[in-house]
Amino acid sequence: MTVAVIGIGALFRSSNLVWSGFIGDEEKELLKEKKVIGDILSRFYTIDGEEAQSTLSERTIAIELERLRKNRATIAIAESKEKVPSIIGALHGGYITHLVTDEETAIDIMNWREIK
Repeated sequence: MTVAVIGIGALFRSSNLVWSGFIGDEEKELLKEKKVIGDILSRFYTIDGEEAQSTLSERTIAIELERLRKNRATIAIAESKEKVPSIIGALHGGYITHLVTDEETAIDIMNWREIK
């Protein structure tokens, strides 16, 4: 694999319905404790781009985030205000080389400041 086209998920948000039946309350709490903000290919990460290991990671069959860093190009397609932190985390992690988004999301990314 030298090129990948991926989506970026905003953890536990309305647009990320794929997780509604697969993550139990205990796993949700663990991911919140680890300050997970998004996922790529069912691999979870923090705002700093650090992959968050969990029991869910051990059960997931998907390309690993580290592998995406080795690609010639990893193109992410994501848009919405709620996904801005997830996109920022993916950029910090070096998991994507290109982003396809809308103008509003691009402006929000450029103006984004983490609230601590």
